[in-house]
Amino acid sequence: MKIPITLRVLPSAVAGIAYNRSEITGAVDDLGDDMTDKDLDSKPDNLADNDNVKDNVINENGQGLNDEDDHDLAPFEIEIIDIALRKILDKANMTFPVNVGDDVIFEIEVFNQGSTVLKNITLMDHYPPGFGLSVNDGNGWTDNGNGTASLAFPFTLSAGTSATVGVVLTLEKKVVLGEIPNTAEVTSMQDGNGVDRSDDDRDSTAR
Repeated sequence: MKIPITLRVLPSAVAGIAYNRSEITGAVDDLGDDMTDKDLDSKPDNLADNDNVKDNVINENGQGLNDEDDHDLAPFEIEIIDIALRKILDKANMTFPVNVGDDVIFEIEVFNQGSTVLKNITLMDHYPPGFGLSVNDGNGWTDNGNGTASLAFPFTLSAGTSATVGVVLTLEKKVVLGEIPNTAEVTSMQDGNGVDRSDDDRDSTAR
């Protein structure tokens, strides 16, 4: 008889090979008598690490290095999808103060904090009021005509790596003095096999 069990991978999981273990902890016969200690070649209990275990072996007696056949494990791989983005003002290549008609330059760094390759990443930049995509931007952004621009990020990111792309905006009309936020986000991504992983990020949702 087979009994299924479904587990959920929690955000705290670590990438790599993990093992799910199952063990018989007790048994009774058809009269209701406890047979837990009567097993011929194993000792049922609820301790995870006190038995010799060989995957899928059911014909050994648990003696020495032999498998205890009331206890088995199943290995599986945990894959982590985790992309992050950081945006900064490129002050070194700008002049201040910024006036109408001037360009404002930003650098966007995208990080692959997961365990698998990510590619075909797309980004969206949300202009602050009074700004538009500069004619001087040479980074490949497309103006969407609705206060945003989109970019096919030109890099494939291996696990643990990052890459940076710029975006150049123009101050098109006067705005209220002070700090003005400009935001960007990841809108989609694929893994190394070309599978869409936009909804699989462990701590955020691309879109």
